[in-house]
Amino acid sequence: MITVENLRKTYEGFPAVVGSSFEVDRGEIFGVVGPNGAGKTTTLKMLAGLIEPTAGAARVGEFDAGDPEMRRCLGFLPEESPLYEDMTPRSYLRFFADLHDVPYAEATRRTERTFDRLELEHRERRLGDMSKGMKRKVAIARSLVNDPDLLIYDEPASGLDPLTTNYVLEFTRELAERGKTIVFSAHNLYHVESVCDRVVIMNRGEIIARGTVPEIRDEHGETTYHVFTTVPVPDAEPVGDGRHRRVVADMDAVESVRAAAESAGGEVDVAVSGDATSDLIRAASSVGGIDARPYRSEDAAMWAFDRGDADAVLSAERLHGRVFVTATAPDSNIATTVVVVRLRDALREFERTERAERSAFLTSSTLELPSETKSSPYYGFTYTVLVPLLLYLPVFISGSITVDSITEEIDRGTLELLRVAPLSLSDVVDGKLLAAATLAPAQSVLWILLLGVNGTPVSNPLSLLVMVAALSTLVCSLGAAVALLSPERRAA
Repeated sequence: MITVENLRKTYEGFPAVVGSSFEVDRGEIFGVVGPNGAGKTTTLKMLAGLIEPTAGAARVGEFDAGDPEMRRCLGFLPEESPLYEDMTPRSYLRFFADLHDVPYAEATRRTERTFDRLELEHRERRLGDMSKGMKRKVAIARSLVNDPDLLIYDEPASGLDPLTTNYVLEFTRELAERGKTIVFSAHNLYHVESVCDRVVIMNRGEIIARGTVPEIRDEHGETTYHVFTTVPVPDAEPVGDGRHRRVVADMDAVESVRAAAESAGGEVDVAVSGDATSDLIRAASSVGGIDARPYRSEDAAMWAFDRGDADAVLSAERLHGRVFVTATAPDSNIATTVVVVRLRDALREFERTERAERSAFLTSSTLELPSETKSSPYYGFTYTVLVPLLLYLPVFISGSITVDSITEEIDRGTLELLRVAPLSLSDVVDGKLLAAATLAPAQSVLWILLLGVNGTPVSNPLSLLVMVAALSTLVCSLGAAVALLSPERRAA
């Protein structure tokens, strides 16, 4: 189903993924495990065709990753749940069903069936008013709207409470039983060992272990226990030294000790080899408490990670930081009121004067008026500043709208969802550009009509509209380029 060969991705000299190779069989649940910054998300996005690899290749069936035909059989779930929060769950799924060319009746049937299975209530409530768990269920339903053969889920249980997490994992297993091929990432083995057929473990962009979870545990030959100590254990204290090592009486079976994740300082994780449970229990007199069962959420294989390279993580975060350009248009109601009053006062002064033929706006940015008109005190402001501003200002407003609409899609994360809809990046940008570019000519038509009604018709209006449309397209194209040059877009 999936073949990945020597896949690499480098961001400005920083290796995010280094020579990853693996295969995923049809109908398999395949896990990609690793800490933050390990390269999991980058790998999955290359599989989905959202990121171009620096080197190597990934194929899904007979198609290259990112091929439009491949995207038609793909369901993608990013780590967050990007939604159009003014939509309802039903309208949100129907929108994406339309992008996938799913007939309305079939889309409705799939939507309601998935909502019923996910026990999603309040299907006409705004998405912005829903809880994180409900939003995650809507996002999962969206990934299934085109009935895909391949599902790529990036940390589907991220940030969810334990009950919702178990529900999502059980639903993932159910999807596999229905014939779906699933690739999903997680930051620990607890989220994958109950559902995944095979896993790879990544760190610093490299695959450092692969196989089933039991195979990986046997290969590393150690089990992790969670120990509650009676003495504080600073996170910065070196592993293998200090008080927390002495708390477990320097038992021979202890392989490594460290401060427990998210601990207040009084807990440690202890990796042991062989059957050391009895030794740990005997040491309970010097330990505040002990859990003799393996600590599943931090499996022994995770001890292979070297997490000390903080500089690399920070540089990666800076690399993936977002910079967006925003622009705010003036209050259109206030501006319109001022303009109409100025025009009315000026035109009353000229209404009895004989008018001469005016030059086209194609060669002049002002109205060509009779000499008597030009002598009016209103002429200087109204016809050299105000009228051209009215007719050409929409051009620049359209450019601002283009920038804002594209960067908003990037900010929400919905641009990636549109690109696996399947739409190419150029399709999305062209649609945004066309919608904004048509706004300026439409507004210019209204102003031309307003000027004509007030006794100041514009000569050669067609030439004017052609110029406005051309300028609007140019400015909107520049706006799209500005939006796509953000670091977030360059990284993708």
